[in-house]
Amino acid sequence: MKLFSIIALLLLIRVGSCTDEQLLKSRLAENSYLDLIYYLESNQQPGATVAAAELNENLVELRGKWRRPMSRANSTKCRFHLDEAEKSFAEARAAIKNSNLEAAKILVDRAMNELYAADDDAFTRLYSGKLYAFYTTWLEVDMIINDQMLCLMEWKEYTWWANLARSEWYTVECETPDPTLYPFTPSELHVFETAKHDLGTALNAFSQNISRGDQCSSQEHATAVTEALWSLMMSLKIAPPAETVLLD
Repeated sequence: MKLFSIIALLLLIRVGSCTDEQLLKSRLAENSYLDLIYYLESNQQPGATVAAAELNENLVELRGKWRRPMSRANSTKCRFHLDEAEKSFAEARAAIKNSNLEAAKILVDRAMNELYAADDDAFTRLYSGKLYAFYTTWLEVDMIINDQMLCLMEWKEYTWWANLARSEWYTVECETPDPTLYPFTPSELHVFETAKHDLGTALNAFSQNISRGDQCSSQEHATAVTEALWSLMMSLKIAPPAETVLLD
């Protein structure tokens, strides 16, 4: 099933012209996307399968509702990259079905890069899009520091990756979610701001520890950053509606 699709999610959404229903659907699609990458990173094939199916369902409902005026040249470029993203997402779903989650992660990342190339400004309309560069770089840092073969890499090379992640975080640290798209309640906003603060604190502690050249200590600090990052990303999700209790 085609995913022209994903542009409505990540994100060529024109927030100012969206209806409340479209905004809600875009957030639901983001929910599914966040679930998908979480299950892929934690190697949970059943969860990834469900999340991918839910993402596709949300995107199907959004399909055809997005409009964004642009020149013919930009439109041609955009369509090309969207087609490439569509191919990669289709291949990712097939990889998930075949329990090849490592391949699925690569394919999802490839698709996201194509979406960014299609329209980098629109890509960052959702907060997950703003975080994407830091998120992908940090996963690389976390993977390297937990690799027992780190001895094959010079520490200064690893430090370069760590500094890149810190630089990318500084780029988005002051960014806030669009209140039109994220109408947080006071309690939801508190959860988001706390998670964001915790991520910054954990990343600073990790960066200060890097100079020691101690892999075991760096692993502990990296784990704290990873946990804080997932807490921040999960704080973007829409809370499920409260269940209605029927009284006899």
